[in-house]
Amino acid sequence: MAEGDQSDPGGAAGDPAPRWAVAAGGAVVVAVVLACYLNSFQGSFILDDHSSIVDNWRIRRLTPLSKFLRRSRPLVNFSFALNYRWGRLKTRGYHAVNLAVHVAAALLLLGIVRRTLRADRLRGRFGRAALPLAAAVAGIWAVHPLQTGAVTYIVQRGESMTSLLYLLTLYCAIRSAEAPSRRRWVAAAVAACAAGMTAKEIFITAPVAVLLYDRTFLAGSFREALRRRWPLHAALAATWVVMAGLLLSRPASQSVAFATEQVSPAAYMRTQPGVILHYLRLAFWPAPLVFDYGWPEAKTFWQVLPPSAGVAALLAASVWALWRRPAAGFCGAWLFVVLAPTSSVVPLLNMAFEHRMYLPLAGVVALAVAGAFLLGRRALAGLGPRAAAAVGLAAAVAVTGVLGVLTVLRNRDYRSEVVMWRDVTAKRPGNPRGFVNLGQAYERRGNLPQAVANYRRAIEVDSNDYQALSNLGGVWIKQGRLDEAMSCFRRALAAEGRCLDAHNNLGVVLLARGETDRAIESFRRAVAIHPQYVEARLNLGLALTREGRGGEALRHLAQACHLRPDRPDAFCALGAALAAQGRSEEAIGSFRRALAMNPRYVEAHDGLAVELMRRGELTDAAQHLQRALALRPRWHRGHHHWGILLAAAGRHGQAAEHLRRAARSRPGDPTLARTLAWVLATAPEAGARSGREALRLAERAARADRDDPLALDALAAAHAELGSFEKAVASAARAAELAGRAGRSDLAGQIDARLALYRAGRPYRDRGAPADRLARLLPPVPAGAGASAPAR
Repeated sequence: MAEGDQSDPGGAAGDPAPRWAVAAGGAVVVAVVLACYLNSFQGSFILDDHSSIVDNWRIRRLTPLSKFLRRSRPLVNFSFALNYRWGRLKTRGYHAVNLAVHVAAALLLLGIVRRTLRADRLRGRFGRAALPLAAAVAGIWAVHPLQTGAVTYIVQRGESMTSLLYLLTLYCAIRSAEAPSRRRWVAAAVAACAAGMTAKEIFITAPVAVLLYDRTFLAGSFREALRRRWPLHAALAATWVVMAGLLLSRPASQSVAFATEQVSPAAYMRTQPGVILHYLRLAFWPAPLVFDYGWPEAKTFWQVLPPSAGVAALLAASVWALWRRPAAGFCGAWLFVVLAPTSSVVPLLNMAFEHRMYLPLAGVVALAVAGAFLLGRRALAGLGPRAAAAVGLAAAVAVTGVLGVLTVLRNRDYRSEVVMWRDVTAKRPGNPRGFVNLGQAYERRGNLPQAVANYRRAIEVDSNDYQALSNLGGVWIKQGRLDEAMSCFRRALAAEGRCLDAHNNLGVVLLARGETDRAIESFRRAVAIHPQYVEARLNLGLALTREGRGGEALRHLAQACHLRPDRPDAFCALGAALAAQGRSEEAIGSFRRALAMNPRYVEAHDGLAVELMRRGELTDAAQHLQRALALRPRWHRGHHHWGILLAAAGRHGQAAEHLRRAARSRPGDPTLARTLAWVLATAPEAGARSGREALRLAERAARADRDDPLALDALAAAHAELGSFEKAVASAARAAELAGRAGRSDLAGQIDARLALYRAGRPYRDRGAPADRLARLLPPVPAGAGASAPAR
């Protein structure tokens, strides 16, 4: 039944406002809200938007739906997935949905307040003014700048969507008491309540709020409410099973900061009275608004007792008013009931966030507007009804206008991360987290000096801020200052031994310094603390691969791919590990999967090209190497492998040029040196050979690893090219011996054939088939390949 239907037998019956007036009131509210939030579309992704949207691989596809049910807030995450499907990471689409949710919530609030004021208990005082008062409540609530935290901050769609379903549940419950088709409204209320349980944990109080409303405005007592509408209330309570099922079906770590170990229930409870009073002050004087308070734990007498006494007095007044002044008491109880999940004893990671007042603010605004109406009617009784109405309208417009302007101004702070975090650090200079996040915002922009300055400022505020220390170390890694980075990570771990980033990044530094065993230990600690920490597990796999521990490496890399199937770098690393184990077919599959996710992934093109060369598929390999070099023209490994491919194709002159280019970038790489030496010493074309250069490179490679048969083989070929056949024989004999010891009988046989040439005083010319050339030039698969299988 539509708003304003004159046939309603209950609540809104006799409402003098026709349908067009109700529609006009709603249109005014919508227009005002749109005017105040049009500039919100300029807002960027901030803070948790990155983890919940930008870096959330689960929203990249809509199916399977089960993946949403296994995570927190499935309905909200599914809405993000729809946004991603329609517009990828363009923020305008996300803001449009947030604003639509907010507008719908405002219209529902208008309907709820209007019907409440026309109910039997309030009709005598408010009946004729029900529609304008409801429009005033909805408009003021919707344009209040406190609401920007749940509307303009994209990820807090969870708050606004949950509140929308909360209000929808209440609205449908009210209509079920009025309309002839009550069953349909009961079903709608239960459906909305069940949906709300999948949106956010704060919805848990919705059945309580509906029962309290029924008792206050419809039935007159809890007993009568349950007698008349027990099926409704029983069905609403039954939806708690939905939330319980969702909570039990996922790991405790996915409960979105509830029951955090960093704050005890006692500390959280004694701090919340001050937070609640701050929320109430902002409801009446919304300045200054702060995106992240970094609210400190209340510890002293003055921090705990006066706020606790104030909140206790408000709670007691609300309970008393529920019996003596039920309507006013309900507004007070609404505040405490809706805030209970976030402002009581269950600790959350953040003590205070303004978006938590999104729905509780409705009770405060409704009480304030109704109280102002009653006081104004008494004070302006001598002016006459029309004059009094005009004064009331002017006051509502003025309040709405002022709040709307403040909302427009506040939305400007959301236009970029840097602007928002500058605002936070200006208003809360004692909050180190503000400086940490400002540093991260600059780091995302590539402004490392500003990032360093803000991380250092955070450390000045709190010398034990492990996140600032870890982030600063991360910048030092980017700048190659490994000693300073290591110092930062060790300080971070001294402050917080479970800092995952510090453990992981310390391992990265140790790996870069060649301390692979210690790096592996550091990565293992991070994985032990949080087995789903993909970065550490991926780095652990890479480090184990470097150590030749292929079986264990494959298990960790396969697990990283399982945890983050959207990570091309994980599949590329798994491909490299599989290739090292001689599992070429699986390696090719992993490289192709990485490229399916990111066609510009240079390392995946290169790894795939090498495996294709091993299989003799030179044309396809050439395409991938060309793509890699087009994306990264100066990449040494691409030129190295392209040179190998050209040499295999018999184009030794061009191969030498690419290998020289690679060697200039990596002058100390013995593998590059021996490969180029071989091409320069054995090329069939006289113009492509250079014996002296080949000798210099081969000697460098042989000095780097005196037991490398390939380096000695290249050295023998260089000596033979220069006519030093005695030295060529000695080097070749040693190379054949080492190849035999290593179990590489094919290579030993090839070297013996060349040895016969040198003894006959003839140099070697590489005129073999492409497959033979590739077998000599490509890095060999380690002995024992294929002995282990990756974890599945």
